[in-house]
Amino acid sequence: MLLTVARDDGDIVCVRSTGSIREEDVQVALHPLEALLGPQVYARKLLLNLDETNYIDSSGVGWLIGCHKRFLQAGGRFVLHSVPPSVGQILRVLRIDSLLTVAGNEAEARALA
Repeated sequence: MLLTVARDDGDIVCVRSTGSIREEDVQVALHPLEALLGPQVYARKLLLNLDETNYIDSSGVGWLIGCHKRFLQAGGRFVLHSVPPSVGQILRVLRIDSLLTVAGNEAEARALA
């Protein structure tokens, strides 16, 4: 998984995920979002664009749930958007799509944030 900042307007930060979200990407010493944006990231509104994410394993799903929880606890907002069909199917089968905030595109994600 490669995370990059696509846009940061101060209120909302847009992050793009590229590649697979797997155990070896998320089971690291420093949380990937903290490594990218610092420990204060969870108090912000973050839109995670998954349009270039081609696969997610169970550790990746757990990571998304953990992100969601950290943002809730810190008063921030974590919104996924542009989820490819293959990743969306995994989230639906595991019934995680109802737990996470998921939008069809960035405009919808901004409205939810």
